[in-house]
Amino acid sequence: MHFNIPVTEEKTDKFGGRYVVYNIYLEGLLLCKVRYSDMHKWNEELRRVFKDCVPGFPPKYFLAMTEKMQDQRRHLLEQYLQKVAEISSIATSGIFCSFFRKMQQGTFRIPERSVVQDVILPDGRKIGVEIRISDTAHTLMEIVSDKMGLPRDLMGYFGLFLVQVKGNETLSVVKKLVPFELPRLTLESLEGGPSAIMLRKSYLDTSVDAEVLQSSCGLSLLCAQAAADLERGWSRPTEEQRRTLGALLEAGRKREFLQAAQRLRFYGHIQLDPCTCDHPEPSCPAAVWVGHPGLHCCITLPGNQTREEHFEINRMKSWCVSMLSRSSQDDAVGLSLSFEYTFDDVWKSITLHTKQAFLLSRLMLLVLKEQQAKVAEDLTDVTDPPNVRRKKSIFKNMKVSEEEAIKSKRTAPK
Repeated sequence: MHFNIPVTEEKTDKFGGRYVVYNIYLEGLLLCKVRYSDMHKWNEELRRVFKDCVPGFPPKYFLAMTEKMQDQRRHLLEQYLQKVAEISSIATSGIFCSFFRKMQQGTFRIPERSVVQDVILPDGRKIGVEIRISDTAHTLMEIVSDKMGLPRDLMGYFGLFLVQVKGNETLSVVKKLVPFELPRLTLESLEGGPSAIMLRKSYLDTSVDAEVLQSSCGLSLLCAQAAADLERGWSRPTEEQRRTLGALLEAGRKREFLQAAQRLRFYGHIQLDPCTCDHPEPSCPAAVWVGHPGLHCCITLPGNQTREEHFEINRMKSWCVSMLSRSSQDDAVGLSLSFEYTFDDVWKSITLHTKQAFLLSRLMLLVLKEQQAKVAEDLTDVTDPPNVRRKKSIFKNMKVSEEEAIKSKRTAPK
C-alpha cells in the first residue's frame, strides 16, 4: 500500500475557528479526508494495543502554525501513514481497518443503504450482488466467491480490481482494491470515464495456476481470463497458436486450452496503457507488460523503429514513484516511476512516465515477493528430510518489507 498526502485544505468550523484537512490518497486515488485530531486519537488507540511497534507521531503545536510548519506536519503524517501500513500486524488489524472505513464514510457522506454492485468477471460477463454502502472490498470478495462457488481457500488467489473501460472496450487497470476499502465509495471518487470493479487473479507467477485449477470454478476463471487477455491483445500468439486456442475453446476443452495458453508470450502479464520511457532516448513511446521476471518494454525510437527491452526485477537496485504536487484538488497529477538498473555492471536510472505508476510499482513489488517466496520454498525443500517435504503455497512465504524494496518520493510543484 502506498499512502500519500499531496494536498491539504483549510476549513472553518461553526465557531469561526480554522483547521486543516489532510487529503489522504491511496495508490493515487483519494481515500479519505481527515483532521490531525482524528489521526492523533487513532495513533493513541494503536499505541495502546501495539505499544512500541507504532512509529513516532508528529507532535502537537499549541500556537498557530506557519505555512512551513503546516507543510512539515503534512509530510510527517504522510511518512507516519506509510510506516504504519508497512507493519503487517497493524495494517491487518481491526483498529487500522475500522479507522479508514469510518473516515471514508465521513468523507463521502453517502447515506447507508443496500445496493446491487456489478462485478465484471474475467470474460466480461457481469455478476450482480447485493451489498451495503459500508461493505469493504473483502466482504464483497467473499460474497462474489460464494455466489460463484469459488472455495474460500482459493479466494486469496483472486482480487477485485478497479478498471476503466474506454473506447472499443479497451480495458485500463487502475489498481487492486485493498481489503478495507469501500468499493462503492472508491468508484465515486474515480475520475476519467466509466469505471467498474473486475475480478482477476491476483498473482503473476504462472506456476501457481496448478493450485487454482484443482477447483472447477478456479479452472473456469483462469480460462476466462486467458481468453479475455488474448482477445484484448495482452497475450501475443502466433497465427498457429491462435487457431489452436480457438478450436480448444470452441470445443470446451478448458484444461487443454489453459495449457496451450500458458505457452503464449506474455501469458499472465498485465499490460499497461501506452506511456513514455526515457531509455534509450528521452520521451520514447512505449508499450509495457509486467510479469515474471520483470518488465518487458516495446519502445518506439525516432524514425518509427522499435526496440524491445527486458528489465528483470532482480537487476534493479530500487525504484520510486514521483508525484507532481497538486496545488489544489482539481489540478492534474503527473506520475512517473524511476528505477536503477544494471547493464553489465553499469548502473543507469530509467524513468517511465505513466499515470499507472502506482499500479506498476505494486506489480513490480509482487514480482519481487513471488521470486523471494520461491527461493525460500526451494531452500526449505532442500533442507527438509525427503519424508517431510511438502508442497507449500508461495503466498505463505511472501513476506518482504516494502521499505527495503521500494522508495517513495514526492517532487515539488513546477
